[in-house]
Amino acid sequence: MERLKSDGAQAFRKTLAYLESALHGCREAILVVDRGGSIVWLNHALEELLALPHADWAGRPLRDVLALLDEERRTPLEWRCERLGDVDYLSELNRSALALRHDGREFPFELRVEPVSAAAGWVLFLRDVYQSRLLSETVSFQRSHDALTGLLNRAEFERMVQGAVEDCQASGRLHAVAYLDLDKFKVINNTCGHYAGDELLRQITEILREQLWPEDLLARIGGDEFGVVFWDVESETALARAERLLKAVEGELFAWGNKTYSLAVGIGLTVIDAECDSWAAAMREAEIACSHAKEHGGNRVSLFREDDGELARQATEMEWVSTIVQALQNDRFVLYGQAIAPLGNLALDEHLEVLVRMLGPDDRVIPPGAFLPAAERYNLILMLDRWVVSHTLEWMAAAEQRDWQGTCAINLSGASIGHTYFLDFLLSEIRNSRLPPERLCFEVTETVAVSNLSSARAFIGALRDMGCYFALDDFGAGMSSFAYLKNLPVDYLKIDGVFVRDLVRDPIDHAMVRSINDIGHVMSMKTIAEFVEDEATIRSLRAMGVDYGQGYGIAKPISLAEFPLRQRQLAVK
Repeated sequence: MERLKSDGAQAFRKTLAYLESALHGCREAILVVDRGGSIVWLNHALEELLALPHADWAGRPLRDVLALLDEERRTPLEWRCERLGDVDYLSELNRSALALRHDGREFPFELRVEPVSAAAGWVLFLRDVYQSRLLSETVSFQRSHDALTGLLNRAEFERMVQGAVEDCQASGRLHAVAYLDLDKFKVINNTCGHYAGDELLRQITEILREQLWPEDLLARIGGDEFGVVFWDVESETALARAERLLKAVEGELFAWGNKTYSLAVGIGLTVIDAECDSWAAAMREAEIACSHAKEHGGNRVSLFREDDGELARQATEMEWVSTIVQALQNDRFVLYGQAIAPLGNLALDEHLEVLVRMLGPDDRVIPPGAFLPAAERYNLILMLDRWVVSHTLEWMAAAEQRDWQGTCAINLSGASIGHTYFLDFLLSEIRNSRLPPERLCFEVTETVAVSNLSSARAFIGALRDMGCYFALDDFGAGMSSFAYLKNLPVDYLKIDGVFVRDLVRDPIDHAMVRSINDIGHVMSMKTIAEFVEDEATIRSLRAMGVDYGQGYGIAKPISLAEFPLRQRQLAVK
């Protein structure tokens, strides 16, 4: 019996030794305490985690091994060992306490407690969560901040603006939002490269930071756009702070390589009051005011006012911006065509001008005059030109299969004429369409061509070399038309309708049309009269020798989907 007891005790001791060895080899830091908070046992992982000196810790108080510090107040925390089984107590420790190592370092921790038995004590599992917290904070920072400048990003800025709106509604206090747009960023970025552009943005960030009050919020909300929230200010104070930002930027120079650039910024400002219903409304008003500042030369502050007629016009245009973008994304544009008919020589080939319209939410056809100004002002016209070109070529290819061999005239904007990549796109689209280039005529207005003369000549030359034709639209509207005409290699002159409409009744208009027609013919160009609206005008134009006519007196615009593919000769009898 004695031997059996001895063998059992020996086996139990071996089991305990085995378990102790296994727990010492465990990578998780483990500490066992009794009900009074005295240490019963700890493993090597805990010794390493807390940088404990080699010693016998059995019977020592828990606080001797594991000291705690309040993370916010930086004051020591006392252990409440009687509450180790309390979930709320552990949650509070994990949220607000730091563990202190015996070498003086500290770290955030996660503590898990399991009871040994109802009365024996607890097993404490301790984990250093510094790296995971650092990763979480890094991810959180990246989600809310701009990587280049370290400023708040647009999403976080919008959240802050919404907070300002809600505070206005709750407290009646006033806040302000400023929208800043650098004047020369694109020039520097394009001429000096992206590294220079990045350095400029960092430099601007530091300039702006130095001018702000501690409570103000600064964010980068676009490529070269910044936003500021001025807290608890009225319009006069907000204007003064915005002017301070303006002067700080204006007084700086940006040097890169052997070039130096003066800096400037346009600032739009709006004051948020209790009637403002959302961050979107506040941002929209600030952006409208910024557009106003930029349109009037930049380097100024513009304050949004509801009763400002010019700002109201810009607001209407900006409302069109999202509508245009959605229409492009959802293919809500349609093509129309208006015939351009020969007025005398029946051997002249007939062609049509392609016109773009937008479909509204109710499928109502919206004329171009409603949305094109906004498309041009807010740099959407390039995308619209691409859409028109691609869809026109698709329609022509389909129409060719049904024996329609006419010529299409496509309008191009000034933005497209001055854009190298657009020319590459256009040449590629024409080649891929396999259409004869001579069936394409591109129209640019006289104003666009003259204001971008060198770009226009190169652009026109590249397409004419391919075999395409060019027309100068609205000719006669500019005062310097004849002086520049000989420098523009075009095939057609479209006589501005302002002279055509009343030429039968107005001798000056009649003389203008005759002069333009004569000059065009001397330069081997064909002439097209716009706004031809009645039979008397047609007879007068024919008598002058004008080649083509276009207008409601000849044919109204119709959808290309309905355009007759075997169209009869439209020459006026």
